[in-house]
Amino acid sequence: MKEVSAPARRLGEALLAFAVAWVLLGFSSPAARDAAAGPGARFDVDEAEYLAMGVASTAQLFGETDAAAGEARDPWRGGIHATTFGFQSPGLPKLLFGLVARSAGVRQIDPAVFPRFIPKELSKGEFKARRLAAKAQLEPALDPAREVTRLLAAAIAALLFAAAHRIASTWHRPTLAGTLAALLWLASPAALEASHHVRPGLLPILFWCAMLVCALAAPLRAKPLALGLLLGLATAGKLNGALAAPLIPLFLYLAGARGAKLAAATALAAALSIAVFLLFAPGLWHDPIGGISQILHLWRGDLAHQASLYGADVHVPTNRLEALWVALLGLAKHAGPLAGVVPFAGAALALFGAATLIRGARHSAADRVALAWCLVLIVASGLILPLDRLRYLTPLTAPAALLAGLFLARLTAPRHTPEAGQSAP
Repeated sequence: MKEVSAPARRLGEALLAFAVAWVLLGFSSPAARDAAAGPGARFDVDEAEYLAMGVASTAQLFGETDAAAGEARDPWRGGIHATTFGFQSPGLPKLLFGLVARSAGVRQIDPAVFPRFIPKELSKGEFKARRLAAKAQLEPALDPAREVTRLLAAAIAALLFAAAHRIASTWHRPTLAGTLAALLWLASPAALEASHHVRPGLLPILFWCAMLVCALAAPLRAKPLALGLLLGLATAGKLNGALAAPLIPLFLYLAGARGAKLAAATALAAALSIAVFLLFAPGLWHDPIGGISQILHLWRGDLAHQASLYGADVHVPTNRLEALWVALLGLAKHAGPLAGVVPFAGAALALFGAATLIRGARHSAADRVALAWCLVLIVASGLILPLDRLRYLTPLTAPAALLAGLFLARLTAPRHTPEAGQSAP
């Protein structure tokens, strides 16, 4: 009987991790709870809006509406942009959810999904009824779109498994390291919440994890193209995907690129990432810099509105350092690995995991890559945290799960000192 190669075996284990994660996420699905809700009432925050943007965007893609005509002929351009940055925001989730909605038979959208399109003279009851009726039109697409986010969360678990397995390849039990990293991701309240709702927040994390696997496993000659493509897709999923940009030159440097070769490879990756991002953002084609500046300006105004709306219920950081502290505290208390079971436990394990990688970085290039990935994404995501809420903390959970999983696996056996180049990414 022919022996299975090591890459094929690792791929099989990662696919098994994906399947197991998908099944486990199904047990925590809110479907039973939502089944009793009335038409249009099952939607959580912004889910109907994301689906509506997707349907409108795919309608424009297939030539069924004319976004270039302006608000007079197509209210979606002015209306969505003014409320949810829909016209200029990255287009990958809109395309993804829009195609899912079309496959579910949803082609027409009532603009009343967005409150700005509902006449203000209506009574409170009439206003609510009109909006629920508009959401009810999207009902056939809700469960399929939620299933997509569940698949994304399972794919992240599989990628974390693959990354941890690669990092621990010189340990006695690398499969244990991958399994723990994947399970700790699934044990994060923030990850669970994100996996059950129609939102784009998992897309950047998915491509960040793919970047880590690429940095650990791909040959140097393929890294610039692969990393550039994945960064572009991460940013096309959501603008915070761009936070991984500093990792590209760092990964190339750790892989052995120096001098002119490093500069050329970085420039190639940067150009490709920008091209991929813009490909999925046609609303920015005419003025990318001005469009992104406008989105950021509207975002700051929206944060001020949310601060006044929520008051003491939600903490809104006033500066970057406070945001980082709020992020780390939220990760430890209620969002990170194990936080729903034992607050602070997952964060403590992540700290020990970081210490483990710092120690191993003296001998292992894989440890250096993983440490850079975890620290850059945790710090960068924490610095821009706008609100102390689960969905804003989600980007921190994947690196925290990886750190905690590696530490727990490291406790099971002493690590062998790798031979020269053995663990090079």
